[in-house]
Amino acid sequence: MERPEPRTPMPLIMIAVASYSAGLLAGYGNAGPALVICAAATAVVAFLRSRTATVGACALLIATGSLVAHESPREAEQGSARGASRVLENRSTAGRLLDRWRAYAGASIDSLFGSDAPVVRALLIADTKQLPSDVRDRYARAGLVHILSISGLHVAIISGAVLLALQVARVPLKAARWGAVLLTAIYVAAIGAPAPALRSGSMLAAATAGRALQRPVSPWATLALGALVPILIDPRTVVELGYQLSVCGFASITAAGIWAKRTISPALRGARRKLVTDLAVSTIASFASAPLVAWHFARISLIAPLSNIIAAPIVAAMQPALFLAMLLAPLRFPAHLVADGARVLVRSLDTVVRVAASVPGGSIVSAPSLGDAVLAGAASLCLVAAAAARRNQARLLVGGCACITLL
Repeated sequence: MERPEPRTPMPLIMIAVASYSAGLLAGYGNAGPALVICAAATAVVAFLRSRTATVGACALLIATGSLVAHESPREAEQGSARGASRVLENRSTAGRLLDRWRAYAGASIDSLFGSDAPVVRALLIADTKQLPSDVRDRYARAGLVHILSISGLHVAIISGAVLLALQVARVPLKAARWGAVLLTAIYVAAIGAPAPALRSGSMLAAATAGRALQRPVSPWATLALGALVPILIDPRTVVELGYQLSVCGFASITAAGIWAKRTISPALRGARRKLVTDLAVSTIASFASAPLVAWHFARISLIAPLSNIIAAPIVAAMQPALFLAMLLAPLRFPAHLVADGARVLVRSLDTVVRVAASVPGGSIVSAPSLGDAVLAGAASLCLVAAAAARRNQARLLVGGCACITLL
């Protein structure tokens, strides 16, 4: 008799962070008062009917997030002038050094990469000020707009490259892992700690601590910790596209990986299995993030699953090369040598973007209303939850109903 797979429930911390984030989003979307009343009523009913405390706690966290969102703009207005002057007067030496480093890094990127510098600035130091709007729109049509922000993928690639370099230098594995965490933290701080990079760095530290303590850590729990840190520092982060795509992307990729292991036949092996797995993961991740792209760019990319598969190995090779060129900037000849090699990859990525963006019917214009966005978000959430769960009929039914109502 075949032994059933053990059930792996969603960690409570993930449910808690998702509830609090939903409350923040509702609060910043001016849907707070009604949501607070509904959440409070849900909490009371849940406790009176002796339901699990989880339902009531989630309702209270939603209400708390909504109240925090409503109060934070008021606090910001009251203390804006006073806070700005204090920042200017009391700015730390470390802060000034980081500003100088970013200015130096930007100038180095401009010198090394020429016309490709705006894209490289976005990829390395989270500076999108020089990025032309047509380039951003082209990436959106290709379904690759997430590449233009410092995401968890970029930080993970760089931290992996640092870990590999430390191991090549014969640093013990445990020390190399913590060294990678430290250098990644310095890099995240140096580029201004954008929310996706902060999320990825926090997850890296949590995973490293779990290995050091020999305690297995659920990817959902590490995601929850990583998603919580940025919104604790600044609750308004929850409405930023980079943060939303970063959290949604990791969640959907994790869920898609679980689905692929459970569903794809073991008879399929080698390159064919990898291709099918990558296509499944890319498809689920693309459709899960489609509501966010539609809301921010008024566009849905249908070519995204395929373009992401093609672009992924280019980005994986390109990001460490760009980072190395930036580090070698004081040494003119080797820096230009590495940068010239990296520019080949940058332009290869641009070719993929241009071809994907020009495919007829590859993207469609969509300007969703708030109601449309809520329904699409519900469908996206149900898709991710269904991919991660063994019993997914109810989730698929709810997601299907949301899609039908949306259409």
